[in-house]
Amino acid sequence: MDFISAVKLAKANEHLLGTKVNGASIDEVIIVPTKDEECKSFLSSYISTLDAQRSIAPFIQSDVEIQVVFDKKRIKTENVFFHTNIRNLPDAILEAKE
Repeated sequence: MDFISAVKLAKANEHLLGTKVNGASIDEVIIVPTKDEECKSFLSSYISTLDAQRSIAPFIQSDVEIQVVFDKKRIKTENVFFHTNIRNLPDAILEAKE
């Protein structure tokens, strides 16, 4: 999807924040590039900065998708990063209203 659509869809899924999935809390809804190399670059930046907006900035012209981040604090405290596409969540909104 394009970046503008992704921003709308991310906002539409803010209701997921704070909900639990298999014991893990959804802490952030993020926009991620779909191409492998771009995704790797995004994730590297995100893991080091924990700043999704700064990390996605170089890819706003790319095809993107929406993911959620679980237990964000564990990225720094335990060096683990749990995330998934919103399509894997039963309560996710998959189409944003205009």
